[in-house]
Amino acid sequence: MAPRFRLASLLGVRVNQQARIEAMRPVNQARLFEALAEAGISHLTVVFTGLCPAARIDSIAPWAGPHPVELPETRLRYAALTWDAPEVEWRDLSLVEVVEQIVLDLLGDPTLRKILPGGAEGKFCFDAKARTVQLDINETSAEADVAGRGGL
Repeated sequence: MAPRFRLASLLGVRVNQQARIEAMRPVNQARLFEALAEAGISHLTVVFTGLCPAARIDSIAPWAGPHPVELPETRLRYAALTWDAPEVEWRDLSLVEVVEQIVLDLLGDPTLRKILPGGAEGKFCFDAKARTVQLDINETSAEADVAGRGGL
């Protein structure tokens, strides 16, 4: 019986950690939307491949209306959570790092991984004016993923 109890306690810790991450997401997204709006960026498109822990960000494209622009060198405070500390850790990250972290947090959502066990590719669109995040996703199969890496 002891191994089952340990597994249950580990799963409980994981569920608790995910709930904490989800609780911090609006704080981090609000800071991102404010920074995008201040920089005159109307929306930001992030193309990705895979789901966490194997997710990869392929590109980040900021837009001012219909025109592509560069992300400024702005730094933001990002609320991070670690496994070994109950309190929030504030990190000073570049705008690009904040975008990457928010996307990886979204791609690490257990519900998404359950729905798409073979992985996914797609894009997020961060709309600074509407303060929303849209997800456009295509499921990939495990077989296609393996074949794409030379059959490893």
